[in-house]
Amino acid sequence: MEILEAGRWAPSAGNSQPWNFILLKDEQVKKNVADATTNGGFLAEASIGIALSKEKVKEMLDIPKKKRLLSIISIGYPAESCLKSSLRKTRKELYR
Repeated sequence: MEILEAGRWAPSAGNSQPWNFILLKDEQVKKNVADATTNGGFLAEASIGIALSKEKVKEMLDIPKKKRLLSIISIGYPAESCLKSSLRKTRKELYR
């Protein structure tokens, strides 16, 4: 959870620290949230999810109305079947 610790220590205006993190670990909750969002498919497969911007999701997760959800972040490791080749295109292939 080093990434959340880094976020916790990030600078904020007047040291107000206005953020909260909501970790989604339960498989069914992640699936429900993914289904309720556009492009949320990555969330269902992620090890952990961090909230997003949808009123329906706020209701699902019982988030107070005064809180704003800004983004969704899927965190995890890719399945080996998804790993791509490390070969990169040459400059000649990229530029004319």
